Amino acid sequence: MVPITAEITKEYKELYVKESGLGVESDEVFKNNLTNAYQYVIEHSDDFDITKDRTGKMLVFDRARYVRANASELFYQNFLPDLNSFGFKLAMERDTSAS
Repeated sequence: MVPITAEITKEYKELYVKESGLGVESDEVFKNNLTNAYQYVIEHSDDFDITKDRTGKMLVFDRARYVRANASELFYQNFLPDLNSFGFKLAMERDTSAS
């Protein structure tokens, strides 16, 4: 698992955090949320490099967004096909590179 960097945190905030000032979490809170989301996606697919795999990164961002909105229970339901597809893609890449 590649650590969540300041650049990844910044990219997430630019995409999904529209407010500023009172009520907006610190970068450390965003980083922890992204780290937990990354671990979640890995557990439901396979390990991947978040800096190189755009699909995986967007799944992590979406999971973090759902958690931030207190709707984490809906993520699995709404993104199950995406998680399955992503996990299958990673398995195919791993099998191809092992050959």
